[in-house]
Amino acid sequence: MAGLDQEERSMSTNQPASPEQKFRTIRTAHRDNAQIDYLVGLLSDDNPGNRWKAAQALGRVQDPAAVDALLQALYDDDWRVQQKAIWALGAIGDSRVIGPLRRRYAEVDEGLRELITDAQELIRSRMYRPG
Repeated sequence: MAGLDQEERSMSTNQPASPEQKFRTIRTAHRDNAQIDYLVGLLSDDNPGNRWKAAQALGRVQDPAAVDALLQALYDDDWRVQQKAIWALGAIGDSRVIGPLRRRYAEVDEGLRELITDAQELIRSRMYRPG
């Protein structure tokens, strides 16, 4: 199997791809429901690293189908997951999240407050953009 990368080797031996391998294959130009479902599922993973990477990937994909799961991730035990969920919600730009972000603002530290403010401004700028 010389010349094959780790992902190709695992695929050729029918081993399941690791979350890290799957993160690398997420395509932002093509929204695949199976990928979105996989990433949403990872938001509940035991590993906080997988959870924050999933939130980050969902922000890159920018699929509104992930909004509800990302809103739940605002209350994750790990601050990095919360941080990436805030960023992802801003990147998706769905106006429905303004209220939940506003409520969360009152409950978090200054660092997350800044991110929430940035996310809300990004969403509002998209709402009022002409065209």
